[in-house]
Amino acid sequence: MRRAVALVTVTVALCACGTWRGVANVPLPGGPGTASNAYTIYVQMPDTLSLNVNSRVRVADVYVGTVRAITLDNWVATLRITLDPTVKLPANATAKIGQTSLLGTQHVELTAPANPSARPLRNGDTIALRNSSAFPSTEQTLASIATVLRGGGIPNLEAIQNEVYNMLSGNS
Repeated sequence: MRRAVALVTVTVALCACGTWRGVANVPLPGGPGTASNAYTIYVQMPDTLSLNVNSRVRVADVYVGTVRAITLDNWVATLRITLDPTVKLPANATAKIGQTSLLGTQHVELTAPANPSARPLRNGDTIALRNSSAFPSTEQTLASIATVLRGGGIPNLEAIQNEVYNMLSGNS
């Protein structure tokens, strides 16, 4: 009887932990963006690709922070990022999701635009959707190369044009 009660108690306790999303989402100790004086920014992204929580944040290929959360706010993916307090970027900074290597993990690259704002990026600021994007992924690059190598469907344009003409001619 005691074993059954203990088993039910453990099962209920584990089921109550509904926010558990796996080991990859456990905050890692140490590293940039984990100090007590680190600051938090938010980045709106059109697509997070395969970015995960605990992914690195880089400025000029230097590891300066960590993605702490990925949420959906008003149908826009929003990243919560903690940055090392020494990172100085303008308020109109841009963000891109990139791939560390050909088969590597995703990271967020923060950069200053060509015309930087005089106001610095501060704790709680948001990099808007218009200032964010993603570098082409390996899959997109390979698909583009394959399209070019196969002729890209250009030889089919004449056949499509003729069929559309035949379909619409005399039916105006």
